Amino acid sequence: MPTQEQIQQALATVQCWDDAAQISYEAQGVPPACLLQNPHELADFCAWIAAHGIRSFLEIGIWSGHLTCFLDQLFDFERLAICDARMAETVGRHSIVVPAKTECFWGSSHSIEYMAWRQELGPVDLVLIDAEHTYEAVKQDFLINQRYPQRYIAFHDIAGENPATAGSRRVWQELSGKKTEIIHPVAYPHPRIPMMGFGIWSPDV
Repeated sequence: MPTQEQIQQALATVQCWDDAAQISYEAQGVPPACLLQNPHELADFCAWIAAHGIRSFLEIGIWSGHLTCFLDQLFDFERLAICDARMAETVGRHSIVVPAKTECFWGSSHSIEYMAWRQELGPVDLVLIDAEHTYEAVKQDFLINQRYPQRYIAFHDIAGENPATAGSRRVWQELSGKKTEIIHPVAYPHPRIPMMGFGIWSPDV
């Protein structure tokens, strides 16, 4: 597993959500092709992955795939899977790239086809939900993926007052179980950049 120093070194080589990304988003109306996470929160998320021995990872909603590639380069997961509706290509005009070993479901994470694919995928250490951010969509993603074998379910965008991510925040606040929050309120370089945060859930057993 990578050390904290190795995580920081890896983050120094990529673009996370920063002032430039925010300006691009405001100008274009769609996210840029970069890591869509705050670098300080992502560093702590990576440290959490390392501390909990995560060896298989499913990401729901990958945009251009930069987070998928970054995490696999850092952790070399034994099993890597994604579900995405390819909005980065159709809306954002970005290319999507994922590691060659990735098991991919291209389509809605709420579909019967996804459920069949997820059943066949089997046990996964960590599922990250970061697709549609409406309350109904996030809640459905959680309820669907809760059915299948996993150790943890994580959410992105659980903090702040951004109306675009209010659904994620509300679902996170309503959940019972064991919850870990990764939020850095002072880690945002410009006041117009909304707070994001990660939330990691596991059953309270």
